[in-house]
This record gives sequence, C-alpha cells and structure tokens, in this order.
Amino acid sequence: MPITNQQVAGHSFLWQMYDDLYFPDHVVDQGKAILLRLCERIEAGQPSDRV
Repeated sequence: MPITNQQVAGHSFLWQMYDDLYFPDHVVDQGKAILLRLCERIEAGQPSDRV
C-alpha cells in the first residue's frame, strides 16, 4: 500500500545519517525502509485519537 499522506511521502527520513560517513548507506536504507513500512501500517490501521 503506497503512502497517501503527502507530508510523510515527501519527507527525507534519516537524511542526517546519509550525510554522516560513519553510517553506511545500505544500513540507513534498511532503517528508512522500516520507518516507511511503519507509516504504511499506521495509515492502513487508521488509529483513533481516543484513549
């Protein structure tokens, strides 16, 4: 399911880590993929704001 929230879809996740040579890009890519999957799950589940 693609992300429909334009603010999330256009966000540059972990850009600071990509700019830092300490972190290998392939590892940061894995972290970014995890965050994007989480965003997809949140959109699919549509959590309520109720407590």
